[in-house]
Amino acid sequence: MNTSAGAGPLRLARSTVRRVLAVLAAAPMVLLAVTALTDQDSAISMIAGLAAVAVAAIVFVALRRATHRTAEIADGDLDERERGEVREALRIAYSANGVMLGLLFAAAMADRRLVTVTWEPLIAGAIITLVLLPSAIVAWRQRDLTDA
Repeated sequence: MNTSAGAGPLRLARSTVRRVLAVLAAAPMVLLAVTALTDQDSAISMIAGLAAVAVAAIVFVALRRATHRTAEIADGDLDERERGEVREALRIAYSANGVMLGLLFAAAMADRRLVTVTWEPLIAGAIITLVLLPSAIVAWRQRDLTDA
């Protein structure tokens, strides 16, 4: 397997691939929102829920390989540039998660007035997004490793 500087596969080093993975990090939340808004006993709800779990697992592993786990490494093991990237990614991720939780709160206020929502899938989606988003942001913003 081709690697660059002992890192993950070279194909994951391309910014286009990393950006696709970053976009796919939103897929579990979207699929779980479908689950939350459909009849819980329907085939659509079950398929969307299972697909969300599968996509989350695949994206979780692929993002960490693509970013070399930069978002999870202790500060002492990163150089100054990498620490700055991680801090910026965390700042953006926490802001985005705050917006998402605000939207969930708004949905809770509208529940049963406009639409009936099953909350467990939405809460699961929020937790999955909380885990995936920092690595997704690092993946989106990281320069092409093949240019190094």
